[in-house]
Amino acid sequence: MEGQKTEGQIVFSAHRLNAGGRVSRLQKKEIRLELIASEDETILAQEGLNALRQRRILRLSTGAAQQGAVLTYDDLVHLLSTSLSTVRRDVRALQQAGFLVPVHRRRGRKAGVVVIAIMLMMFLKTTARAQLSSLFGNVAFEYEYDSQKSEATSTSSQLLRQQYNLGLDGRILDPRLATFSVSSSFSSSFLADENARGTAFGGTLSLLQGKPYGLVLRSSKSFSSNGSDTDATSLGALLRLTFPQWPQLFLDFDRVSIESRGDSRSDNAITTGRARFSHRFRSTMLDGEIGVQNFGDELKNSSQDRYFARLNNTVEWSPTTTLRSVNDAFLEGNQLVMGSSYAIENRPDPTLRRTASIAYRSNKSGDEQDSSLSLSGALSKSFFPQPWLQANTFTSAIAQKGFGSDDGTGFAWSGGGSTAISYFRPVAIASDYALALSYQTEVGRPATTQQFHLGAVSRSLEPLRLSGDYFLGLQTGISRSTRQFIAGKADMAVTPQFFIRSFADFLTEKLRSSDSENLSSADRLTTNVGAGVSYRPLFNLTIDLIGAVQWNNERDTSGTTMRGNLHLGYIIPRPGTPTLDFDGTWENSTAADQNRLQLRSQFSYRVGAAIVGIEHRFERNSIFGSPTLNNSIRLSVSRAFRLGF
Repeated sequence: MEGQKTEGQIVFSAHRLNAGGRVSRLQKKEIRLELIASEDETILAQEGLNALRQRRILRLSTGAAQQGAVLTYDDLVHLLSTSLSTVRRDVRALQQAGFLVPVHRRRGRKAGVVVIAIMLMMFLKTTARAQLSSLFGNVAFEYEYDSQKSEATSTSSQLLRQQYNLGLDGRILDPRLATFSVSSSFSSSFLADENARGTAFGGTLSLLQGKPYGLVLRSSKSFSSNGSDTDATSLGALLRLTFPQWPQLFLDFDRVSIESRGDSRSDNAITTGRARFSHRFRSTMLDGEIGVQNFGDELKNSSQDRYFARLNNTVEWSPTTTLRSVNDAFLEGNQLVMGSSYAIENRPDPTLRRTASIAYRSNKSGDEQDSSLSLSGALSKSFFPQPWLQANTFTSAIAQKGFGSDDGTGFAWSGGGSTAISYFRPVAIASDYALALSYQTEVGRPATTQQFHLGAVSRSLEPLRLSGDYFLGLQTGISRSTRQFIAGKADMAVTPQFFIRSFADFLTEKLRSSDSENLSSADRLTTNVGAGVSYRPLFNLTIDLIGAVQWNNERDTSGTTMRGNLHLGYIIPRPGTPTLDFDGTWENSTAADQNRLQLRSQFSYRVGAAIVGIEHRFERNSIFGSPTLNNSIRLSVSRAFRLGF
């Protein structure tokens, strides 16, 4: 080509345009294209990446036509380093906007259906072999021994489990045509009172997943025996239709059959078919489904059908307002349940949210019909008068009216607010208050609930951190209660390896409940005090100790409960990273006259891809002076594998 290239230009070999506008498939010519223009940076900043790519497609294709050549879709894919589907979508968007895009689509890329038909003919007429991608699975063995001793009896049991899982996945001819996955498993247990076995097979075949009309077929079969033999069979299919600018449609089918033989025989089947769809039309998003489900009992020779449907609609009315509607229906026999709700949500700014909704629900069973109508609304607002002060307020209300046999009326309102103050940097204060009021005509007595909270966190004594909370709850109505809760915590990191923590809380609750016939009351007082330490002297050793004392005083029971827990974790610095964990728990309760000690130690070691584990549990439990001893030993070996092809 004559002349020199300027900055941003490239030399490209494109198909020649002959007389009459025909494209020469054999002759090409070198042309000069402006791949990068001076205005590209401005377009990217103001309009985004999609607009920049579309502008380049228009500039490249027009520049080629002016030089007596034409670019193909494949050329644009190569020049823009993107996918064919993206180029097609951008060209379609430019054409819909009124631009003439001189681009040539090669006939060999036109009909994906023709290519699929040819591949299917090759598959039927030739010896097609499935190509494996990987073989995977795992093998596991487990042995468990338990013994129990008490003053009267002494028993022991053993259990040996083994499990084998094997699966493979791959493709048929081409992954764009079909991929498959097959799995199987076998498990058995011995030495128990009743031996058990289980076998399962399953498979999935995915067809044309790169196309808008993908199909997935699935099936499974399982057998198990444990006192009674049980067989389960599952078949299913999913068809996906996702054409551009058309509603997305999913057709799903499942059938599950379960047959049990033994003392209690059963033979049931559940068949479900549903169609789901979704579509966006400008600012409106529609999605819904419709389906039917059949429950069949072969032994009773009976079946029952269920029908269900749902339609949701979301409209982005404006950047700050959203409209939503939900409609659903359910039919089974002579029972019909239907409901509809419509809501509007408005967010004029990030600190304000307003919602309102109306809902109707109907339940018809035989000659009886009940329905209800409800109205609700909510408002929340946040204020930031100062950088160190945040205030939040909210209010909501709902009113409901019933019709039919249940013609009651109900009303509920709630409101409140919260504040967070961080003016004094060492101390942060938070407070909350909420009030709720409800009334039902059936009860004829209003009920109120109030809750107040005050909390503070202090960091002035760093590294010591103090926090405290106070809760007060008041309830009136048929049930009247007063509840107070005080809690405090103190945490401190003495060193990077040593950390201490403590807590204390105090709860008082008084409850009075009355109706037309009964009057009851209950008082409760609970206090908890505890402390703990965490120590990590070495990178591979962790020690955690915590203890707590609880005093509980109620009308029927009262007493003291003491608990202690010790945890040791150790990673042995050797190849394979073996780990050792130890847990000990001690608990003494005077209310239940119970004393319990539980010790658990666990060792695991990885040898290549295999994991070996040993676990021992010991528990001594004494209730009302009658002790029992439990010992349990568990050995396990498992290995997972995956082989690629």
